[in-house]
Amino acid sequence: MPNMDRLGYYQVGWRKFRHKTLALIEHTKSKQPIEWIFNDTVYGAIDWTVPVLESLDELYRQRAQQLRNTYDYLALYFSGGADSSNMLRAFVNNGIFLDEIVMQSPEPVKNTFNKEDISDANVYSEIPFSAVPILNELTNSIHPNTVIRYQDTSQGLIELFNHDDWFEHHPFGVTLALNPLARQHTAFTEKHILKLCDSGKRIAQLIGTDKPLLMYDGDNYYSYFLDVTALHAPPIDLTKREISDKAYHTEFFYWTPDMPEIAVKQAQEVKRYCELNHSMRTAVCGINTHIGELRSILHPIIYPSMPEVPFQVGKGHQGAVRKKDDWFWNNATSLQKFNYQGVIDYLRNSINSTNFIDSNISLGLAGHRSKLYKL
Repeated sequence: MPNMDRLGYYQVGWRKFRHKTLALIEHTKSKQPIEWIFNDTVYGAIDWTVPVLESLDELYRQRAQQLRNTYDYLALYFSGGADSSNMLRAFVNNGIFLDEIVMQSPEPVKNTFNKEDISDANVYSEIPFSAVPILNELTNSIHPNTVIRYQDTSQGLIELFNHDDWFEHHPFGVTLALNPLARQHTAFTEKHILKLCDSGKRIAQLIGTDKPLLMYDGDNYYSYFLDVTALHAPPIDLTKREISDKAYHTEFFYWTPDMPEIAVKQAQEVKRYCELNHSMRTAVCGINTHIGELRSILHPIIYPSMPEVPFQVGKGHQGAVRKKDDWFWNNATSLQKFNYQGVIDYLRNSINSTNFIDSNISLGLAGHRSKLYKL
């Protein structure tokens, strides 16, 4: 399976797309059905009703070792949130070497960090108030040769919008939000990464993705994956695309066909919780419940040995306009804002509004679900 296919893709008629916006444009134009394919062959070959015997912590250890054995260079992207914290501890607690731990934020937000604000608008404050304290706690366990660095995601994005044809080369992936686009673009423009890619090493950026998703129909439980949490898409620009195809690979730590037992075991553990706590079943298995609202329930279940993170803000939507992106509107030029807004207007006119949340593009793109897997 090609590396990028493992991260999910869209099928519209006979055409394959890795960018949701392009798939939706084709879907609107051709009237062909759209389907999100996420490792269907691998996950579909598993009987999800058969208990996975290994503990979750053991599976996390095996996944960390598997990645270490596969790549020459591992860069773990660490936000300080629960998903990336558990991923980090899977390496550090088991003495598995990481080459890099990378913390990302737009440079302009550094003067707005605030420990009192737990709204989604303040998400970048998780770096100083959660990520850094966790790294300080683990100082004696992290290998002395591991590089810990900050990555500015603002500069590449700002420069991208200098070009009125930016969308043709770097289309939105599964969301219209600025931060995922900034992260995606940074991976193909940052000098440090480009130098690594020239070294001939096989490199992986490790991303945590999200929690298991469950549905209950009154008789049976089902698990599934959702595209809007699989935040990664390559550029169309072939000169940069070669980087992701040959050198700088993206690996989802939890949602992976290389160790599908992780997703299955997580889902089985959440199902077990629901069977013991029927009063919470509607919330945990509710399709209208944002996964961020379930943190206090899910984290002890799926990350059994991980301490509570020091600071975490609420989860927001992936819309086109979000308070957390104020740094862009406060720093971009009129031309850069115009070039960004021009693409939003183009998408509003090129995609059927039923594909927007509540038919409003400002709220973001409606999610596409994978196949359902009976637990």
